[in-house]
Amino acid sequence: ALDLALEAADWIDRHAYDSAHGGYFGPMTREGATIRERDPAVWNRPVDWLGITLGAKDANISTDMLEPLAMLSAATGGGTAAARLAELAELFVTRLV
Repeated sequence: ALDLALEAADWIDRHAYDSAHGGYFGPMTREGATIRERDPAVWNRPVDWLGITLGAKDANISTDMLEPLAMLSAATGGGTAAARLAELAELFVTRLV
């Protein structure tokens, strides 16, 4: 199970993580591309499930990452998960609060 969690975290880190500004993008295609516009074959709405414009980052996506990053960090003793968790905490304190 840990190997699968590490594989998923690596995929998310490569595709959804915003290395320039922090936080995470969503929704995404299975191939890892951020869905930025309405496409009937992929996502047939101009907004995500919360009404946020496609391609935009929002606090909901990033807060959804807190628990899995905390759990993965605890299971692995730190690593990338701990670094991303610290970055999210800093992001929330400095930009979102």
